[in-house]
Amino acid sequence: MAKDHKKLGLLLGSCLILILCAGDLAAQTKDSAKGLIKGAITNKTPAGGEVKNEEIILQVNKDGSEIEKLSTQTNSSGGFEFENLSTDRDYSYYLSLNYQGGEYLSDTVSFDDQPGPIILNLTVYDSTASDEKVKIEMDHIIIRKAEEGSLLVGETLVFNNTGDKTYIGEKNDSSGNNETLKISLPGGFHDLEYVQGLMSCCVKPTKEGIIDSMDLKPGRKTVAIRYRLNYSSKSYLFSRILDYKTTAFYFVVPEVFKVSSDNLILEGPLELGGKTYVALGLEKEMPPRSKITAKISGLPSPGWKFTQVAIIGLISFFVVIGFTYTLVRKNKVTKDQVSSKRTKSPRTKEDLEAEKKTLFSLIAYLDDQFEVKEIPEHLHPEMRIAYKEKLVKIIE
Repeated sequence: MAKDHKKLGLLLGSCLILILCAGDLAAQTKDSAKGLIKGAITNKTPAGGEVKNEEIILQVNKDGSEIEKLSTQTNSSGGFEFENLSTDRDYSYYLSLNYQGGEYLSDTVSFDDQPGPIILNLTVYDSTASDEKVKIEMDHIIIRKAEEGSLLVGETLVFNNTGDKTYIGEKNDSSGNNETLKISLPGGFHDLEYVQGLMSCCVKPTKEGIIDSMDLKPGRKTVAIRYRLNYSSKSYLFSRILDYKTTAFYFVVPEVFKVSSDNLILEGPLELGGKTYVALGLEKEMPPRSKITAKISGLPSPGWKFTQVAIIGLISFFVVIGFTYTLVRKNKVTKDQVSSKRTKSPRTKEDLEAEKKTLFSLIAYLDDQFEVKEIPEHLHPEMRIAYKEKLVKIIE
């Protein structure tokens, strides 16, 4: 009997513990959904548009991944509230709003197990399609290196929207996207990389450069890109259009190269990363669509890839000359002679003489190219020996 009472007491105690735990868990679950985020939208454009009845979105993330979107309308003064939000540490939130075509995002916040409320405000501006207030405060172009006929170029631009409206550009009729910031690049640019300030989803490359579709709010925006330019001789003429009014422009090349320009002035040597560069800059502010040119001289050899193309082209030229000469001579053979020959005739003295001249010319060309370091040292003797062996066979 005592044992039965003991078992009953143990069972009741266990049930009580479970009930209490369940109550605590329910209380925690209930409390974790009591988070509150509130704030207001403010239009900073003087005499700007109203901010009432605007749809504002609350992005809900868990462990860094978006799980849902909540929306509400602003009241007559631009205020809003989002209630009953989870306050768990693994939840985070941020606001998004499209106002007159401009995209606005808040900071990301988390309750960290505290009920809040969290105050989260958004500042917006009226929008404009005019780029009149957009300028480039600084455009810094640096030739990082030159190798195998390719220049590696790094460029950093600091745009400044000096107005009090968000610049959203004009809509493109074909894509439906807005076209805002334009960055013209030198002809033939390739291997373009977006380093800072641009997203591949929002940029459209063109033959002339790139066009961004993201808006430009009042204030500064830094854009950094990298690209390559091919060159085919010891010098290269860099040419670039400045799309907006530009206050400062710097063209920087390694000291080992020579650089000159008709519309840039020498700013002096510049130390970067332990290396010495030569910097050219603007003498005065430039208006939109100004053209900048700079000639870089003393570049290293374009490399074997280019030389190989040139040699193949020259060989083709000599082969065509030799073939044409042989064809013209053979056309002098009578019709009867052609019909009477069924086997390939041996090469005549004229054929051998034409081929010998071609090989002499090729060897001379190889020697000249080697002297000016257009052909790699390891390749020159191999090619020369091959042509000389052919020449010896003809002479013998």
